[in-house]
Amino acid sequence: MTVTNSLGMNPGTAGYAIKSNGAGSVATSVDPTTLGTLIPLVTRNASVSATLEFNTYIDGTYEVYKLEYSGLYQSIDAALGIQVSTDAGSTWLGATSNYGWSRNGFNDSSTLNRGGDNTDTSLEINDYPSTTLATSSGEVWLLDPNAGTFNVLATALSVDTTHTYAATVVAGSAVDAFRIRPTVGGGTMTAGKFILYGVL
Repeated sequence: MTVTNSLGMNPGTAGYAIKSNGAGSVATSVDPTTLGTLIPLVTRNASVSATLEFNTYIDGTYEVYKLEYSGLYQSIDAALGIQVSTDAGSTWLGATSNYGWSRNGFNDSSTLNRGGDNTDTSLEINDYPSTTLATSSGEVWLLDPNAGTFNVLATALSVDTTHTYAATVVAGSAVDAFRIRPTVGGGTMTAGKFILYGVL
């Protein structure tokens, strides 16, 4: 039997943090030393890949997910983008109303570079990642993708640019999959490693 106090919460453990489990659910106590721990979920390696899909891993287990990519080479100079799915990857949201992003950063001459768009059919996370002679790395944070409307933070590092992106994805219902792909101009990701984590 679960014992709760007058606030409907478990007694918990001394020194632990209180975690909300949503409306109508009893809160639980969490060891604060585990908060922020990255739980590896899946690794994908690009090899002449037009897309890399991450299906069945975003299921509400975590409120935050992190995608790291490194050593990314592309066949042509093309932006990197994300599309999301609400049906485990059967279809991908491609309306311009689904994505809006803005960026801040510097180009290769250390000139401040700003931009943004809400007319793309995917979410741009790196606007100038690489060519066959360059490589890029970065990380993408998915903040509460099960909320239907959720935020994305991305930091993109490449041989000639450094950008930070902030974006909103409007999915209408919980996102349970996403894919990453070269966008402007197409091409493929000829090499690179992508690791998806759940964040405690």
